[in-house]
Amino acid sequence: MPPKWGLFIMETKTRNRGAFGYVPTPSEIILARGNLSQAKCASLIYTTQVRWSNYENGKSRIHPAMWELFLEKRKRLSNDVL
Repeated sequence: MPPKWGLFIMETKTRNRGAFGYVPTPSEIILARGNLSQAKCASLIYTTQVRWSNYENGKSRIHPAMWELFLEKRKRLSNDVL
C-alpha cells in the first residue's frame, strides 16, 4: 500500500511514529553511514554503538529527531573534511 501524503506529513502505518517525522529503513541508515564507523555515528547522536547497530539491523527504529540530527552532523562533518 503506497504512503498517504498529508499536509507536510507523510502518514504510514509502518514507517512513522505518530505521523511526525521520517523513520529510515535499516538499509538507508547503512547507506547514510558511509565510511564512518558505527561507534562514530553513535557518538554523533549521543548513543551507544550497540544501539546504532540495532538501528542498522532493524532491531530498533531510530527516532526521527535523532535521524535528523545525524544527517545534519554528518553533513557538517563531511564539509569540514573537504
